[in-house]
Amino acid sequence: MDVILNAQGISKSYLDKTLFSDLNFSIFYGDKIGLIGTNGTGKSTLLKILGKVEDADSGTITYTNNAKITYVPQAENFNQNLSIFQSVKQAALESGISDAEVEREVRIVLGKCGFTDTELLIKNLSGGWQKRVALACGFVTNPDLLLLDEPTNHLDIEGVLWLESYLRDLPCSWLVVSHDRMFLESGARKIFELDKIYEDGVLIVDGNYSKFLKEKSEYLATEQNRQQTLKSKVRREQEWLSRGPKARTTKAKGRIDKAYSLITELENVKTRMRKTEAQIDFTSSDRKTKRLLEAHRISKTMGDKLLFKQLDFTLTPSLKVGVLGLNGSGKSTLLKLVAGELAPDSGTIKPVQNLEIVYFSQQREELNPNESLKNSLTQSGDSVIFQGRAIHVATWAAKFQFHGGQLETKVKDLSGGEQARLLIARLMLRPADILLLDEPTNDLDIEALETLEESLINFPGAIMIVSHDRYLLSKVCNTFIGLNGDGTAVSIASFQQWQQGVSEQDNSSIETDKVKSVKPKNPQKKLSYLEQREFNTMEKSILKAEKHFEKCQALLEDSEIATDPAKAAAAYQKLSDAKEEVDKLYARWEELADKQSQF
Repeated sequence: MDVILNAQGISKSYLDKTLFSDLNFSIFYGDKIGLIGTNGTGKSTLLKILGKVEDADSGTITYTNNAKITYVPQAENFNQNLSIFQSVKQAALESGISDAEVEREVRIVLGKCGFTDTELLIKNLSGGWQKRVALACGFVTNPDLLLLDEPTNHLDIEGVLWLESYLRDLPCSWLVVSHDRMFLESGARKIFELDKIYEDGVLIVDGNYSKFLKEKSEYLATEQNRQQTLKSKVRREQEWLSRGPKARTTKAKGRIDKAYSLITELENVKTRMRKTEAQIDFTSSDRKTKRLLEAHRISKTMGDKLLFKQLDFTLTPSLKVGVLGLNGSGKSTLLKLVAGELAPDSGTIKPVQNLEIVYFSQQREELNPNESLKNSLTQSGDSVIFQGRAIHVATWAAKFQFHGGQLETKVKDLSGGEQARLLIARLMLRPADILLLDEPTNDLDIEALETLEESLINFPGAIMIVSHDRYLLSKVCNTFIGLNGDGTAVSIASFQQWQQGVSEQDNSSIETDKVKSVKPKNPQKKLSYLEQREFNTMEKSILKAEKHFEKCQALLEDSEIATDPAKAAAAYQKLSDAKEEVDKLYARWEELADKQSQF
């Protein structure tokens, strides 16, 4: 396989912080790579270096045969007054596409990206559709290697499914920074993880995310064994050194040098293996009421668009509701209604007396950009109150992976992931009956996501959550509300049911942006005897498959499995297989039902 680029000895530091050092790797034609790592390891910086946007401090990158590299940053910087077509055409021309070919190439890509009215101005698009424009600007360049930094940010679930499909068929190689584990599972064919726990600074695994988890587990087990072996050797050598040997002979001097070399090696391994994780644990009010909030026939219109009408639901302790729908369907608006920030046009929302609601806003309006990290946590003094006891602000900040030197850092100078952790750290100080979470996973790395999931699963109150993280939704939520974008809403038992409907609909139009009904495919003759028997037992088969899926979900919630990467990988594979079986059964059920409905 031909090499697109070869990186040797790549290092990068900012001020006194080393992001990575002496990285060595190659990228080949045909590679589909997911780049992961905790926040602050330098993923975005590495992409900029590979995309020739920034220079490395040291090392070399050799590109083969003038390979074309296209870099799409995490944050778009569009001229808001240009149209969709003008923006993508500009990117195409800058990449070297000829004037004669440019219009044709742009229209092909915009069609594939779901745009029908390409004269719409950028400023009139939602964040999700602006993200699609940014991706189209990358696709239209026809690169050999496409570098995408968090491309799923601002995309709703349907947009993420579209992107997965697009990248799957894309002929070029790509390297994508993402924390979306289902995306990494279904799309990536190679995983790079940047982390100083690895001796080479990066672990490279050929395979999808499940394969990566397995090999990472094996690597860490090997390193733990190596650490134990080194400890034993160092202990013996330290005992020998304590006797005060004199380096009078070459042999004794050699052993002393080797002893100190072993001690240094052990310290290096211990330093690499030492990790800190965010400790997320929302505080419950321990309310015993069975019903926390009742919404009765509520309706809401924004502008001239009806979001939903006559919607009913009740929130009770331990109920975890995922709110699904396309961008603009009213997911965030529904959370604001429950939070009391907006009022319904009709219907009623009745909370119990003294209900405590904690609301995580997608826009993070609660954060003052000019406040220091310390003041944002405490407002005054040096302590916070958590579950009735005082904790020093530095200790509290450390629980969320902040170090003492950051306490005086202004909020606006924190990264997106750090701002997300700060907001969670603030919200955790407030007792809650109901958690309302609007895209809480944005900018969180995989380790923080896993910790957040565990906390949400264990939270005894009610939760309503909007998220494009399908893995989190599948693991945490026990029921769903689907907003169809046309004023109707449906109650759904599992995320897989919603995804099945989405995968079969034509969601390519920027103008409709709503769930369409599934239409029969190629209706033929009525059901045969065997098909009728299959159809009669289909509901029972689906129920059985969904119960198996729930058991697989429960395995991932087992703390013993969740903390063992090898067992977690195996459990995740079982969950994927169970999901595939449920999806197949639903598809077959709809096929038979459609066929029967023709007669």
